[in-house]
Amino acid sequence: KNIALIGDSHVKRIHQNGLNQNLFYRKAFFRYLVGENVKKLSNHIIPTLVDNKPDVMIIYIGSNDIRTHADPLKIANDIIKIGWQFRSFGVNEVLSSVLI
Repeated sequence: KNIALIGDSHVKRIHQNGLNQNLFYRKAFFRYLVGENVKKLSNHIIPTLVDNKPDVMIIYIGSNDIRTHADPLKIANDIIKIGWQFRSFGVNEVLSSVLI
């Protein structure tokens, strides 16, 4: 399985080599965009889906939205929409994490 880890600047703090060593027969690739909100990140994720065809997407988004005092329900709904968008590209599993 190909695993994509996508999100804001918090993702760059994860040690990609260390993570990949613990995934055994899988490989994770990372993509992060500093300072982006959920809406802007969703536009940048499509090329990753097309180019890498991941089976699993782990997304860490929404913290920049929270910082601007956006409505948590709207943030959650936007993340859910992104998850369904991933599914339409053939991603089997979508995991999301954000501190609200």
